[in-house]
Amino acid sequence: MILDYRYDAWAFEPLAQLTPDVADAVQPVTFENTRTDAPKVAGTLHVSSFNVLNYFTTTGDQLSGCQPYTDRDGNPITVKTGCNARGAWDAANLDRQQTKIVNAINGLGADVVSLEEIENSLTTDGENRDASLAKLTDALNAAAGAGTWKFVPSPANLPADEDVIRVAFIYKPAVVQPVGDSKLLVGSAAFDGIARQPLAQTWRPVGGTQADDVVVVSNHFKSKGTFDGDNPGPGDTDTGDGQGAYNATRVKEANAALDFATAFAKDAGTDKILLVGDFNAYGQEDPVKVITDAGYTDLGATTGKQTYLFDGYVGSIDHAFASASLAKVAKADIWNINSVEPIAGEYSRYNYNVTNLYDTTPFRSSDHDPILVGLDLPLKAPVDVRLKALTAVPFCSAGKVYLSTSVVAGEPKHALDIRLTTTYGDQKFTKVAPLTSVSQVFATGKASIPAGTLTVAGYYWDGAGHYQVDTKAYKAKDCS
Repeated sequence: MILDYRYDAWAFEPLAQLTPDVADAVQPVTFENTRTDAPKVAGTLHVSSFNVLNYFTTTGDQLSGCQPYTDRDGNPITVKTGCNARGAWDAANLDRQQTKIVNAINGLGADVVSLEEIENSLTTDGENRDASLAKLTDALNAAAGAGTWKFVPSPANLPADEDVIRVAFIYKPAVVQPVGDSKLLVGSAAFDGIARQPLAQTWRPVGGTQADDVVVVSNHFKSKGTFDGDNPGPGDTDTGDGQGAYNATRVKEANAALDFATAFAKDAGTDKILLVGDFNAYGQEDPVKVITDAGYTDLGATTGKQTYLFDGYVGSIDHAFASASLAKVAKADIWNINSVEPIAGEYSRYNYNVTNLYDTTPFRSSDHDPILVGLDLPLKAPVDVRLKALTAVPFCSAGKVYLSTSVVAGEPKHALDIRLTTTYGDQKFTKVAPLTSVSQVFATGKASIPAGTLTVAGYYWDGAGHYQVDTKAYKAKDCS
């Protein structure tokens, strides 16, 4: 069936002719829920990029001059124009927006998240630059447990001319730690006064060494649209080739971001670089070609999925680009929770329809889908966590192979965080009590599998990182 609109009405149209001889087979029409849980991406460290749809804790009712978009009863819902705020109109609408974003991020399974379109509180109303970032982190911890998330504070050196939205990092301190300070690209003509400046941070898994360090750079390039008063320069007018306005500017930003990332990584002593964020450029456009021509791998392109829908067309403007050395140990997936969802479910359309379609699920928490990257880093830390009794046994069920795995947290005094990683996905367990076992059955989706290896990582933090990685081989299995 397809949903069709003509003659001032919506209708379901069958893909084949309905005749008496097939009527019993094709009727009644049934509908299937195609929503999915968060993807399982193999790796020891997971990094995500998430555009959070103008998350502003400074609401429209707090600033003079703000004008709202209203619901069907005339109640203000979001900011339309007239002030520096761009998000929710008041506390009630902010709570609706925040609830969906919190459920999405906590459900994603990431250890580091690059956030785009979060309020720059300094430029909005003169607050601490991290005020909105801190409030989102508090909300995440209220739902996931105290101390689950931390944010990376703004660096001391800030651009003189910033947008009212910015990029930022949050992370799980039990899994990964920032190394050194973050850094913004300051003084770049490609970004200052034009777009959000890239933010770089070096990350090291808890218990890891410098050999495991990864530089992640968060980006949000200039958008494709033009507005009243805009005067695009040479190469920036919309030529109709599909790349929109400001393509030349985004090309300059791609080159500047590459130079910035290379220099930052050199100072950090690593060649493992991950460029993430909202690049406002699709996979075959010039800015993306600049990055891939520099030797980076577009990880999102390997998923077969897209992150964005505009005017009925789907594509990815949110990307994760891995440097040559990092691409060897990187995998990715996209969680399609936003782009393919009806906008009627968004917080900004609360009470817009006779049937209110808003709910608190992660679906339509934003207009961009998050991308999740798994990095299989060679963690080399002291073996003092005492993982015990690893098992990995494939078995058959309904003609398919399943992989049963388990491990015992052998550390006698400390609860462990444990991650089981296989070719067919991974599973993380937090705060596993001493001498307690955990298990997971992985569905391979295959009738037969080759021999392989289960990787188990265990860690805890007591002011210092304690880490162990162990493996367990399993045999091939044929259920056909």
